Amino acid sequence: MTRMNADDLVHIVEIEFLKSRYCRAIDNKEWDRLPGLFASNASFEGFGGGVISAVPEFVKRIVRLLDGSVTVHQLHHHEIKIVGPDKAKGVWSMTDYNEWPAPGKFRDVPEAIGFCGYGFYEERYCRDAEGWRIEFMRLTRIRFDYLIRSEKDRINPFDRRSLISPSPDWVDEP
Repeated sequence: MTRMNADDLVHIVEIEFLKSRYCRAIDNKEWDRLPGLFASNASFEGFGGGVISAVPEFVKRIVRLLDGSVTVHQLHHHEIKIVGPDKAKGVWSMTDYNEWPAPGKFRDVPEAIGFCGYGFYEERYCRDAEGWRIEFMRLTRIRFDYLIRSEKDRINPFDRRSLISPSPDWVDEP
């Protein structure tokens, strides 16, 4: 195993921040923030079928799949390796919770209102003048649990009256 140096660790932390911004944009439905996280030639697999080879197409698909839902993306352990000048690869353990206001989103389980998924993001990164970008993203799954609730068991996750909304620019505010 090649020993990391201080520069490698700085790059890894920058990639961690990049991935955090991705999850925050998805969960806060800040679709306009997504394109800036990806390289112009980025490609994607595992997001509702087939390979997506354009950032606008990926964003459009994510909006179509997740708009109107409540999502929570949690990233756990990661392995990130700097593989060359301005290049890196990584894998992230992940859990995602996805819930819609009504059933009918899933052909195989029409009574499901959402799912909790477990798996990994496998990614490649490149660095340009503005920083690290995701160049390739593959979402893999090792478990997928549908959410099925009766009305008497249901707490409405769409009722945000008692919740404090996240600030999209908290880190950047003075």
